[in-house]
Amino acid sequence: MPNKKTLILIGLVSVFALSVAGCSGSLGSAWTNFNSYFNTFYNTKQSFDRGYRQFENQVDRINPERPIRIHRSPMRSGVAEFEDTIQRGSDLLLRFPGSRYVDDTVFLIGKSFFFLQNYFNAEQKFIELYSVTGSSQLQQQAVIWRARAMLEMERHNDGINYLIAMFDSPEIEWDRRSRAEAELLMAQFLVKTNQWEEAGRLLFEALPHVRDNELRARGFFLSGQILEFLEEYQAAYDAFDRVRRSNPYYQMIYFSELKKGVMLRKMGRYDESRRHFASMARDNNNFEFLAEINFQQARTLHAMGRPNEAREMYREVLYFSFRTPAREVLAQTHYGLADLYRFDFRNYQLAAAHYDTAARNTSDLEMLPRGFDARSVSRDFSNFARLNIEKAKMDSLLWLGNLPPARFDSVITVIQEDYRRQMRAAERERRRESGRIVNVNPADLQGAAESGDNGFLFHLNRQLMSQASMQFQALWDGRPLVDNWRRMDVVRRTIVAAEEDEELAEEIIFVEEMTFDEYELDLTEIPRTRAARDDMRRKLAQTKYEIGNLYFFSFNQPDSARSYFSRIVSDFPSAEIVPQAMFSISEILYRSGNEDEAVEWAVKIADNHPDTPYARRLANRFELPLSLVPVPVSENERIQLEYHELLREVAELPPLEAGQALMAFGKADTLSSYAAEALFNAVRLFAEHENNNDEFAERRRTFEQTRRDFDLKQDELSVLQDSARVMLSDTTHVFEEESLRDFWQSIADSTLAEPDYYTLFPYRGDVWDDARASLNLITEKHTGFRLINRVRSLQDAIRLPAEPEPDPEPDEEEPAAEPADGTGTPDEEGESVPDLAIPGMTSGMFNPNIRPDRPQRSESSPESEPLRPDEMPVNSTTVYEAADLGITADFGITLEHAIEQSGVRHMMGSMNIVEASFSFRVHITAEGYTERVTPLDGDDEFGFSQMLQNQMLEVLAAEPAVVNGERVPVIYIIEIPLTAAESDD
Repeated sequence: MPNKKTLILIGLVSVFALSVAGCSGSLGSAWTNFNSYFNTFYNTKQSFDRGYRQFENQVDRINPERPIRIHRSPMRSGVAEFEDTIQRGSDLLLRFPGSRYVDDTVFLIGKSFFFLQNYFNAEQKFIELYSVTGSSQLQQQAVIWRARAMLEMERHNDGINYLIAMFDSPEIEWDRRSRAEAELLMAQFLVKTNQWEEAGRLLFEALPHVRDNELRARGFFLSGQILEFLEEYQAAYDAFDRVRRSNPYYQMIYFSELKKGVMLRKMGRYDESRRHFASMARDNNNFEFLAEINFQQARTLHAMGRPNEAREMYREVLYFSFRTPAREVLAQTHYGLADLYRFDFRNYQLAAAHYDTAARNTSDLEMLPRGFDARSVSRDFSNFARLNIEKAKMDSLLWLGNLPPARFDSVITVIQEDYRRQMRAAERERRRESGRIVNVNPADLQGAAESGDNGFLFHLNRQLMSQASMQFQALWDGRPLVDNWRRMDVVRRTIVAAEEDEELAEEIIFVEEMTFDEYELDLTEIPRTRAARDDMRRKLAQTKYEIGNLYFFSFNQPDSARSYFSRIVSDFPSAEIVPQAMFSISEILYRSGNEDEAVEWAVKIADNHPDTPYARRLANRFELPLSLVPVPVSENERIQLEYHELLREVAELPPLEAGQALMAFGKADTLSSYAAEALFNAVRLFAEHENNNDEFAERRRTFEQTRRDFDLKQDELSVLQDSARVMLSDTTHVFEEESLRDFWQSIADSTLAEPDYYTLFPYRGDVWDDARASLNLITEKHTGFRLINRVRSLQDAIRLPAEPEPDPEPDEEEPAAEPADGTGTPDEEGESVPDLAIPGMTSGMFNPNIRPDRPQRSESSPESEPLRPDEMPVNSTTVYEAADLGITADFGITLEHAIEQSGVRHMMGSMNIVEASFSFRVHITAEGYTERVTPLDGDDEFGFSQMLQNQMLEVLAAEPAVVNGERVPVIYIIEIPLTAAESDD
């Protein structure tokens, strides 16, 4: 018999069943709606989760030398899934606006926009979520994600102000974990604005409350980087040590351990640092990072004052690594070797070579330490090495030129014999290296000779001619002039003995060595007359002055510079450069705060060289009397003095004020080369001022994003137009409704309205107007300026676009017909064309009345003007070769701009490469944009082709090619001959 509980349960079930029977209509409908929007939300969430998993699986490349992001930046992964999330979520919001999942759906859409790197739309969704949600947790997440979007858009000051307002807002009740995550974002904003101490304090307070392992690990890593920047190395070591405890992925563990070894080195605990790196090298998990670990060991040895061991370890990285090191590791290793040769071994030629190689491996500055500028150091040090070689050569020649005749002859004889001995040894070594194994048996050619088919001496058979030539050279080339030289055995024994016995080798005269002219020293450069010696002393003084200037201005070593200037004054008292050297000594002393000695040198110039502009200038500075008859100053001297004085004054000014001062100088001086220098430097300072302006940075990002979005939409429309043309040209296809034909025709005839680039153009305002005016003055009045090509490239980059013409007034005679039901777009006859939903496109995009590619003409209308190329329709179905069409590319200024931006010409100049030529295969789309660039010369050892290829992909554009009235894609083969640019120094 059933118990009491069972009877009660049966009764409840019966009552529920009766209730359902009585209201089955309303309850069933509610259940259906719930099931529908729940499934939609579930599928939306599933799409987002799939995209997010793809994002998490992407490798995050970390640069331990730069502050890392605590929240990882989005990458182009999971695109289809995030786009599907947005589509499904938008559908849910449209169909079920009262659903309980509305807030969560808005959040998912916002995050999907974020991971698609569409930060503007993402921010709008997070603003919407904050304003509509009633959930305190979602409000906090909306603030956090909006701050993340602002961080990606580099709106650092806006982000700081926004988070401060949200922390103080009474509308939000922050829980400690969410506030801690928001504080992590605030710390990243502070780092970006160089508020290091405040960022470090905020991280110290927030990290204990962060529960997400990855965020906590990355937060401690950033904390260690901040403390390292503040030179708190022990605290930084502790922060890096805490990274491992959060159990992050291994790459983060590796870099934290690497930084611990660096901190030990910076604290002077060299032995511990070496043991730490040695332990890392023994760990099998670090096998792929072994080159970088060895590089850090080399730096530790260098810091310990053990240059020979450091050099061997640097070489181990470069030449004996199991895997090819990353380019940034190669760049830093060559830079370290250059420092060794420069400071420890005093081998300036090798130092210059390694600086140059470091510069050529500097492909991504973001992966290198702050302030890593191998290119400028390479350029300066190449000049430094060249000047030192010239100085050493002139010193030697002057020493020889001052010798008495008898002594001169004996010294030259010794030098000549030593030179010949070296040349002969080098020649013998060359012969050994170039030795070839060749069959010298004449019988091998006997059959071919007897056949007669190959002609006299095989002249009809190139292969046999080559073989015979090789046999002759192998048998007789380099034969010594000894008795019985025709005997093969004697020849071979003599040569072998000569290679093993240096004395015998000196006694044997080879055929090529009978003419000694190529081994004679050139003595014409030795200054044997007084006039020649005086001229060389003048050149030597000038060379030493240039070396001193490099020490002073480029290497920031004023003491070394002062030493060179002092030797010029003492060793070359009558040289023209002496007043300039004395002035430089006074300037160095004055800048270092030693004004008394600076005045002493000023008095020396006033006493010994009163008629120079340097004496007058120092007299004005220190108020020294010059009781002399005034000496007229040339206009060029006056401008030179004024310009250098202005450079010293503006060095302490903000960029905008400094730029305005230089621009005023350049406008006042219309003749000398200093005007162009001043105007060009003014433009650089104007750009520096604007680049530090968050408002300008936001305008530039908006402009570039708009241009990219428009290009993407154009590509999408082009694909649809291709489909439309196929549908319309298919004569076998019968449209069930005429409206569908009209729809496809509207797509084929439509084009996108171009964004208002004139309004969006970021380079606006008084500062950029001054920059444009400065560049215009250079091109108008200083066409011989050494950087004129760079000036023209800058002009093109910031030139204001043409103001668009106003839209014509609408024709009021025949107002457009309205659609009857509001569901379509009226065609020319007033009939409704259905607006078909196409993903990613708006219905208005295909309205045939919006900027048609082909103007609608009636048979009675007069013939219109021919269409411009940019108005012609696009046909991308066939890619043409330019050679087949007989056309050449018109890249306009964009090719020259790409060449200048690549820096190849300047690197060629710094490497003494006079000229070079490069070939590329360039794929230009029907719209005139560059789709692909392929080098045809293969990889060059200096990476010039890669540098040109990258810039051409970025900026190259061409006039569209037209075939049969349609714009078409074309492949061009182009040759780019380049000559080295003049040095900027």
